[in-house]
Amino acid sequence: MWSQSRDRDPERAPEPARASRRLGRLGAVGRSVVVAVFLAVSLMVGLALARPTPQSSLCACGLGASVTMVANGAPALAYAPPNDATDAPAGIFALDYYVNKPVTFYEDLSRMPSAPDPSSVQWRWNFGDGSAMSYQRKPTHTFIRTGTYTVVTSVYEPVSGQWGLFDNAIMHVIAAPFSNPPVAQARALTPTVITVGGKITFDATGSHAVTGTTLNESWNFGDNSVSSGSKVSHLFKQAGRGFVTLTVTDARGARAISQVGVVIIEPAQQAYVSASPTSAAVGASVSFDASKTTPPADQPVAVAWDFGDGSPLVTTSTPTVAHTYQKPGDYTVTVGVYGQLGDGGVTTVQARIVGATTSATAHTASAGPNWLLIGGAALVALLLLLAGVFFWLDRRKRAEAERQRRMAIELARARRVNGQPQRPRAPVGPRDPRREGPPRRERQPYPPDYDGRGRQGR
Repeated sequence: MWSQSRDRDPERAPEPARASRRLGRLGAVGRSVVVAVFLAVSLMVGLALARPTPQSSLCACGLGASVTMVANGAPALAYAPPNDATDAPAGIFALDYYVNKPVTFYEDLSRMPSAPDPSSVQWRWNFGDGSAMSYQRKPTHTFIRTGTYTVVTSVYEPVSGQWGLFDNAIMHVIAAPFSNPPVAQARALTPTVITVGGKITFDATGSHAVTGTTLNESWNFGDNSVSSGSKVSHLFKQAGRGFVTLTVTDARGARAISQVGVVIIEPAQQAYVSASPTSAAVGASVSFDASKTTPPADQPVAVAWDFGDGSPLVTTSTPTVAHTYQKPGDYTVTVGVYGQLGDGGVTTVQARIVGATTSATAHTASAGPNWLLIGGAALVALLLLLAGVFFWLDRRKRAEAERQRRMAIELARARRVNGQPQRPRAPVGPRDPRREGPPRRERQPYPPDYDGRGRQGR
């Protein structure tokens, strides 16, 4: 049995022990590599699933190059004024606001051509409730009484040295929020990227009242026109980008809204788009490229993508985007490339999702290798290889351990057979005459002529 000091010294250990330690180290390395690769693959998958999808930069309703007032993130909706009075409100907030709850306001200038930096403008806010005015860019105000108020913004004109009316909107302030408000769900049944003069059909089938059964559904199309009903179609005569808003109201007066992004383009050129790869597994990323479309000259350019699967409209400042389809079917991807003034081009891509593969054709075909699938296959192959190495090393380690166990058994058996304890001998000491027999006669040497038969030569 090896001593503890020899166990700690690998150089003095027997060859089987050193081999076992080498196998153990190799197994630990193999396990570490497998865990590292697994974590790397998990990180890549997580990053792929968590990849930020380009979202629409629109945060206000109304088409055209207008500005919109926003309160707590909700834009004021554009309605046709009841008359030609100059003090008619430009917008109405669809949602209710509450007493003693702070409301943050700001003006969205994202659709205003050559808009100035909002921080470079001197603002003045009148909240319509008799409180002091605010001169902040994004003021926060708390209403202490219920009622209907017209919030007015003005900007300072350095040339005239006076404050000029900039925007105004009506808002309703109630005592407290309703419990169990209704649910609003709006969706477009036709492409939301169209040219001027086209129609879009909207559906509110998923909307419902939580308390009671009565539900009123009204639509605001952002061009000073409204409609009502569960399913409506609207013809857009004005170029621009914005939201179509569904407002649902139950019998108590509780409200909820849902919005669908739309882009209406004044046709001025032909747009082109390509899809890559032309075939992919369901759930894989499909890339679209509209870079071959000539953008409008001397204008900030945006690209609107309607993927045809009910997902929200995506607006990007670059001509490329990626999208993942989760269900099989035939989809029409509508793409619009347009400038800030609303002129541009619209085109479509036919995408087919057939269970396990995706195929897409466009005006300008562009196919390439699916590096995502290739990389995934390579990672799977590497994982299988490392798993095989790990199990092979583990099997060798187990076999070596079994061999050493058998050797230990054989060694122990040999020690039991060859290591029988012997009878102890009597200690050597002085002779005791009393315990000894008669003196032993010493053998006389044979005479030289003795022939071994008891005779001597005569």
